[in-house]
Formats: sequence, structure tokens, C-alpha cells
Amino acid sequence: MSENFLLSNASEAFVLSVTPDWPSIIVTGMIGLGSILTSIAVAYITYSNQKTQNRAKQAELRQEWLKEARDTVSSIISLCHVIKVRCKTDKAFIRGQDYFDLHQELLSYRSKITLMLDSEKESTKNLLSILADLIDSVTKINVERDEMKAYMFAFEELANDILEKAWRDIKRDLGNKI
Repeated sequence: MSENFLLSNASEAFVLSVTPDWPSIIVTGMIGLGSILTSIAVAYITYSNQKTQNRAKQAELRQEWLKEARDTVSSIISLCHVIKVRCKTDKAFIRGQDYFDLHQELLSYRSKITLMLDSEKESTKNLLSILADLIDSVTKINVERDEMKAYMFAFEELANDILEKAWRDIKRDLGNKI
């Protein structure tokens, strides 16, 4: 399909063809379709990478929490031993400044572990109850060492259960690649 056009001052007419150039249209369409498919592939890869990075970051944060919780639990146990041994070996220790400093540090760790755990969970309630009994047994002079050891063993066992569950959560976040 061709049309002749004559410009107002021109001596000759020129021909303008408006027939479609199908090979060019097909190539342009294929390039456009290729661009769309490439964009979809890039979007999918970006989405997958973002999901993986989010899981890795969540696992990293849980790992930091786990390390801090382990350090706090071990500090509590260590302080309980130190206070009990010092009370047994030095009767004046319980009235001295060292006792109050260690007791304050122990209470600080108790507060820290309380804030780190979910207060709604039954395991947390049990752990904090045992911890309160442990601290009472450590700070009272007339409590036998075996009773304190029983509380300490129960505290360690409950804390270990909570920490093991946190470790399983970390492995789940990373897709069990550990």
C-alpha cells in the first residue's frame, strides 16, 4: 500500500509506503519478550536472595542471643558457686562488701536472663522459679550444699533445654545446612 504526496512548492511527488515490515516487527517483539523474561528472572533471583539473606540475618541474631544467654547462665552458676563457697569458708563474708557486690551481680544476671526470655512460655516460668530457689539457697547460710546443687542441676538442665531449642530454631532458619 503506497500513497503519493505532493508538497505545495514541490515539482515532484514522493511516495510513502505504509505497509508493515513484518520481519522488523517480529524481531522487535522478540527483543521485547526477551527483556520481559529477563526482568522476571532477575526479579525472582533477587526475591530468592533476599529471602535467604533475611533467614541468615535472623539466624545470626538468634546466634548472638544464644551466646549471650549461655554466657549469662554460666555467670549465674559461677557466681552461685563462689558465693556459697565463700560463705562456708568465711563466716564474716556474708556481712562484707564483697558479698553484697557478688549478690548484686547475681541479681543483675537474674534480671538479664529474665528479660532475654519469653515470660509467657511455661519453660521460662519454670526456669525463673528454679533460679529464684537457687538464689535463695545460695544466700541463706543454713541451706545445705546438696540442696543448692539440686537447684543448680535443675537450673542448668532447664536452661540447656531452652538453649537447645534456640539452636534448633537457628538450624531451621538456615535450612538445616549446619
